Amino acid sequence: MFLAEGLGHAFMALTEDATVVYLCSTGYAPEREHGVDPLDPALGIAWPEGVRPVLSPKDAAAPSLERARESGLLPSYAACRAYYAGLRAGGGPAAP
Repeated sequence: MFLAEGLGHAFMALTEDATVVYLCSTGYAPEREHGVDPLDPALGIAWPEGVRPVLSPKDAAAPSLERARESGLLPSYAACRAYYAGLRAGGGPAAP
């Protein structure tokens, strides 16, 4: 699966031996990473019923989508468009 640069993502392993491997376009930059509570109903993710998710400490402490928006963690649509335009023009991966 390909996820575009800067796109939010989540996964749920349904077996004990599942493996998730990332291939990133640039080195890890923790200052560019932001989290949103993956179980926030506002996201509209249809997680499997009857499965109790185990979240990492980072994900368990992540704010709701609304709180992330209110606190300025989420870029505006215009900032995202400008960011992608810069990528298409050969610019670096500076976050919006």
